[in-house]
Amino acid sequence: SVDQESSHNGKQHPEVLSNHLTQLSSVGKLSDDSSEVANLIKKQLESIIATTQLNPQGPADVSVDVIAKCDVGNQAPIESGQGCSGVSLEEDVNFEIVIKVPECVGENPSYKFTIEVPGIATIPVELEMICKCACEDDTSTIDKNSDKCSGSGDLICGSCQCHSSTYGDHCQCNQTTEVSNENCINPSNGYICGGDNNGKCICGQCECIQPNRNNYLRWGQYCECSNYECPRNNDNEICSNNGYCFCGVCDCSKTTDGTTKDPKDPKFTGDDCGCPVSTE
Repeated sequence: SVDQESSHNGKQHPEVLSNHLTQLSSVGKLSDDSSEVANLIKKQLESIIATTQLNPQGPADVSVDVIAKCDVGNQAPIESGQGCSGVSLEEDVNFEIVIKVPECVGENPSYKFTIEVPGIATIPVELEMICKCACEDDTSTIDKNSDKCSGSGDLICGSCQCHSSTYGDHCQCNQTTEVSNENCINPSNGYICGGDNNGKCICGQCECIQPNRNNYLRWGQYCECSNYECPRNNDNEICSNNGYCFCGVCDCSKTTDGTTKDPKDPKFTGDDCGCPVSTE
């Protein structure tokens, strides 16, 4: 920040100074009211959050692909595809990260690298390759037709190797009578169970992935519904904190936890329950 007196006398204008700082910096004039510092901080915080992206710094022999989903609120993918613009406070930003190592070089090689979240944090990643498990060569440890594999696969090194007609983590699905993904595709948008971060197709049915946040829920035949993807007010409050979010629509007759409001409670209307209903 630059105080107003320095700006007039000195020879340093905020606009000039800003050209020498990083894109994650803000410059402005301060008057005698130092509370303007808070406004600068708030402005920059909103700017940082508005575009959220991941920049992998992987080694040359490791492929790290970042795919931003941008499937919440007004989010939109940025040009690189590694982040989202239009991100609001408290919104989730969903990413898919695919790490590939073309081949094992040496015995169980390891790699260390980082994924940068510009202006926020740097995430360390440690990758250890297990090229071969000793138990693969020890046939005495193989559990044929294991109960843990639904009796339709062999338990080898702690995981199921399914027989030809079955699939699934526990060989619980039968591919001769079920189509893996066909029944999980939402006809309205073509997504399988709402996308990789919202659900998984298991034996022809969607199993929804619950968000890692208190009171947030996801449900529906195609995991298309939630209690947090609804219109928000300018303070980023779901349904303006005056209603319940149900499958993309604010129900202003209910409280934020989904219970029916008391008739004496203030009434609200509007897409985001942001408009008080006059009692006069």
